[in-house]
Amino acid sequence: VLFNECTKRVAQRANDFTGKQLVTIAFAASKKRTVDSVLFDAIADGIAAKTDELNPQGLSNAAFAYATVRRRDPILFAAVAREAPSKLKSFEPRHSASLAWSFSKAGFR
Repeated sequence: VLFNECTKRVAQRANDFTGKQLVTIAFAASKKRTVDSVLFDAIADGIAAKTDELNPQGLSNAAFAYATVRRRDPILFAAVAREAPSKLKSFEPRHSASLAWSFSKAGFR
């Protein structure tokens, strides 16, 4: 019940959160068995607009969260794809592996 109330508020005020906070919320929400479409739709644009704030872990977690719940959001994935190359030197193998899996799972080749 508490999680559902929190996600409603987040969906209403997604622009008030940092990119890292939005990714953390998406990642946590992806662990639930049911998908909150309203939440994922509301925060996708926020994450996409703030990918420059994200480190490699944040970029990979964003893509992972959406791929895990089978949310193929082209704007979010395009933003991650644009930002990732500028941070490749900071990527650890796990970040690269996670991004590759996420893009494949979401159907982006």
